[in-house]
Parts: sequence; C-alpha cells; structure tokens
Amino acid sequence: MARYTAIVNKVCGFLTYDINYKNPHIAYTIRDGKGVCGDYTALTLALCEKCNIKAVLSTGALNGVEHDMLKVTINGVEYYSDPTNYDTGAVGVLGMTPGYVEFSCGGGLTLANGSTGADTSSNCLTVLSMEASKSGMVPIINKNGTYYITKSDGDLFDKYADVGDVSGMYSILDKYNIPHY
Repeated sequence: MARYTAIVNKVCGFLTYDINYKNPHIAYTIRDGKGVCGDYTALTLALCEKCNIKAVLSTGALNGVEHDMLKVTINGVEYYSDPTNYDTGAVGVLGMTPGYVEFSCGGGLTLANGSTGADTSSNCLTVLSMEASKSGMVPIINKNGTYYITKSDGDLFDKYADVGDVSGMYSILDKYNIPHY
C-alpha cells in the first residue's frame, strides 16, 4: 500500500490537470507536466508496472463524462483508484469515486446476457441486468447517463449486437431517445 500511495503521490506531484491536454500525445504531457485523467492513469499504470504492482485500466464515465480510473491489486485485494480525483482531494488514494460507472466493454459492447456483441467503440455502451429487471426493464448506461428499456427490447438489442446489426441497435436507442455517437 505504501509503494502504491507513493506512486500516486509522485504522479499527482508531477501533473497539473489541464483539459487542453485531452488530445495531445502523452509526450507533451510529460514535457509540460499537464494532463487529464487518461494521463494520470497512464503514468500511474506505468510506474506500477515498474514496481511490480498489479494494476489495470478501468474505463468509464464520471457523472456522464468519459473518465479513466485504475483497478489496483494490493495484498491480493482489488481496489478502484482514481489518481485524478485524489489529486483534487475529492477522494482517497483507494476506492470508487462517487458517480463513476465502469464500461465493461473496453471499447466493445457487453450485453445484458453477458455476451460480447459488435465492436461499437465509438458509442461504447454497457447493457446491464440489474434491479430494474424485476420490473421488466433493463438499464442501458452510456456516456450521457442511465436509460431504461423494456426487457424485450433489451433482448432484441442483444440479438442485433450478436449479429453485428448496428443500425438495429440504433433503432432501439432511437425508440427511447437514447443518444448514441
């Protein structure tokens, strides 16, 4: 834990959050000491690798905006860690940041039935089965928030994804006025 905390403190001491560094190559981040969440996590991840600390990227959304965090394993236990918001003082070095929703698709799509559908990296959606399924609804979580559709439309969405029918998937999203990109 002490080594991981030292890594995060080193990264946070080196970087200053700057939204203007959303798209530049990480070389500019290193040169200028400025970056966004992706840079905080990339540098933390690289240092973890050098120190033999198991960590993986967690991609998702924080209050509807794309956000990267890490999942780090310390003493055999996996924790979420958000170096960016740790730097602001909003959260501790370990733990889930309130409002964060992880995309389990990693660039693709995870369906309600747990299968992986067509690659829709430009509109990475996560379709989950949760408590809403008890009322015949399933949530779709995207970068703009959580939306609920009927279970039957969720099943149809899964079928479209299984065969790679993106226009069919979009038709369901359109039916519920769910934005897609």
